[in-house]
Amino acid sequence: MFNLKQYNFKNYNITLVVVVVLLSSIGAFLVSIAQREGENLFTKQVFGIIFGFFIVFIVSIIDYHFICEFYILLYIINLILLVLVKLVGVEFNHSKRWLNLKVVTIQPSEFSKIIMIIFLAKMYTILREKMDKFYVLVLTGALMGIPTYLILTQTNLSTSLVMSFIFVIMIFAAGLSYKIILPIVLIGIPLSHVLYDFEKWD
Repeated sequence: MFNLKQYNFKNYNITLVVVVVLLSSIGAFLVSIAQREGENLFTKQVFGIIFGFFIVFIVSIIDYHFICEFYILLYIINLILLVLVKLVGVEFNHSKRWLNLKVVTIQPSEFSKIIMIIFLAKMYTILREKMDKFYVLVLTGALMGIPTYLILTQTNLSTSLVMSFIFVIMIFAAGLSYKIILPIVLIGIPLSHVLYDFEKWD
């Protein structure tokens, strides 16, 4: 059931871990310099780094096939978090992008990027024999469009554009016919301009 990779930890990429630790430490040090009196940004940064490395370690020893089996559940959780941001999110600088969980404040749109990569990868694996069908583009585009729209209305143009790029890259990598590529480009370029204008008006 819980399928862990059979790792030989002697072959673990220690160099990469050391580089990330050094960069994270430099970032935390800069935060400690920049924070104002009475702020606890450094403490939050250190906590985030430690928590992040713990999550990375756990995920790294879990077979990604196991994670992908929960693609529908992950998608639903993603939507719930994004809707909660709209309902009870924390607003800062006229943007409501965060959820305050008391212990930590999270930005669900960041999780959304990873979740949608997993979701689309699983979807395109299931539909790999039908990638030339137009309904596959419409179906997955609509499923990607829902969280992207929720992120856009936070307002978060940069992340919504990243979500759009993720969708394009994923569907091209999955084997989309070149007959469909040109219409996507013709639609995508003016759509990016519309999204930019939408954020300014909002």
